[in-house]
Amino acid sequence: MKKKTKILLGLGCASLMALGLGACAKATPIEDYQDEGYKITVRYDANGGSFMSRPGITIVDMFNPSDYQADGNGIVQIPLLEPTDSSRPTSGAEKIALTKPDHFFAGWYATRTVKTKDGSPEELGGVPVDENGKELVRVEKNENVSYVYADDTTKEAVPAYTYSDYWDFENDRIEYALADTQIKEMTLYAGWLPYYEFEYYYQEDGVWTEFATTNFDYKTTNAEGSKTHDKDTIWIPTWENGAMKHTHDYENTETYEFPKMEGFTFSKAFTDPECTNQITGEFIHQGGLELETCVAVNPIQKIYVQFEKGERYRIETAKQLKDNANLKGIYEILADLDFSGEDAGWPTSFPTGKFEGQMYSSAGNKFTLSNISAKFMAETTSGGMFGSIGENAVVKDLVFENVTTDIAYANGRLTDFTFGAFAGSIAETANVSNVAFSGTLKIGTIKLDRTYTINLLATGNVAGIQAKELHLQVYGKKLINDYSYTVNFADPAEAVKIDANLNVTLLFVTTYRTTQEIYNIQ
Repeated sequence: MKKKTKILLGLGCASLMALGLGACAKATPIEDYQDEGYKITVRYDANGGSFMSRPGITIVDMFNPSDYQADGNGIVQIPLLEPTDSSRPTSGAEKIALTKPDHFFAGWYATRTVKTKDGSPEELGGVPVDENGKELVRVEKNENVSYVYADDTTKEAVPAYTYSDYWDFENDRIEYALADTQIKEMTLYAGWLPYYEFEYYYQEDGVWTEFATTNFDYKTTNAEGSKTHDKDTIWIPTWENGAMKHTHDYENTETYEFPKMEGFTFSKAFTDPECTNQITGEFIHQGGLELETCVAVNPIQKIYVQFEKGERYRIETAKQLKDNANLKGIYEILADLDFSGEDAGWPTSFPTGKFEGQMYSSAGNKFTLSNISAKFMAETTSGGMFGSIGENAVVKDLVFENVTTDIAYANGRLTDFTFGAFAGSIAETANVSNVAFSGTLKIGTIKLDRTYTINLLATGNVAGIQAKELHLQVYGKKLINDYSYTVNFADPAEAVKIDANLNVTLLFVTTYRTTQEIYNIQ
């Protein structure tokens, strides 16, 4: 079968490329081809989209019926070639692409009708609407038709359409009788649909409120052999390395991320607002597509999410705590933690920061955090294993064993310092309970031209801490006239060593209580 196709992409005059099928000063290219016997014209209207990212282009194919073999009745069957087909010839290296932001292409349709508010035809008074249902006004000027918004007639709008007469390029054909001399023209309209969405809701004051969306191209995702076939899938967050993991890799190496809520931790997700149908792993969007009429079926999938307040962590190793350092974090400790390993050090933000979160053993347990080394070298006014513990913080049901808190350097330009092996200070309203502690407070370079309070354990609310064994070591260099430390301990006679090399070790064998002695170390 002999076939010959003419592709017009602005041939003959520049306005064809810029404006679609504009007119030249003389005959248009289409008229020229019609004079040569090309009786059939097929226009491909991007319909709000664009070819090759260039708005205003209309692709035109023209056919000469005499180039085709007729059947016994003198009828020729002419197949069409989709504009984006990879075999379609182009005038340059650039292939023809069809796109519209945030929409996917469903197919080509021979019939397009403006959608109206009540479904009645526009010509019978139906009010046109856009794809979001917003009312439009039709504007006719110089045989051109456009639309504006009813509530803002200065703003141009694109109406929504209903479609029919879907064109199947594999099976559909244009029929033309060779005896017919009439010009036959047909327009195929690109059918567009917004990306399908997952909408995520959380409950606030008993009302489900949307907080995030994700979307995907339904047609591409469901195409045979698609490399993005799992883009219509979401994955429920899971615990990994102590924290809630929200990401999952698609098969094409892109990443899906389940939306987060700042200050909250994911708990459960459901497909219904009554929270009876829980999603426990992966979940596929339940939407569909009526291709023949370009109608999206259930394009929006709602996901109802339950959260727990606070940024929560489930800690099984010391490294997990270090890697998830968060002064406002809620840490459920699930095992004994040993911080002696190279990769398992105490979080560096804790000795200088204000801990406002929670740290506690899992229900029914009292786990031990051992071999902690915390160093303070900063200009904050509190230092310790925790710099300070805030008003609403919780630390309970834990044993801290063999802790070394090193106040290596404190700048004297600040005032009212508080230091302690457990914490620089503990707010009176903090919940610090059922905690056992043993360790050493080391004091290095401290400029004593300001006020310091150095309590071996902590300043403030220490009633819930059992101090099993405490040590004090002073090792710093002399900066001013002498060193003057205020040391709290049970009995000065229990000091085991004070030497001239500025190394002081005091052993305390009883529970912390407030007494004061001043030592001047020359």
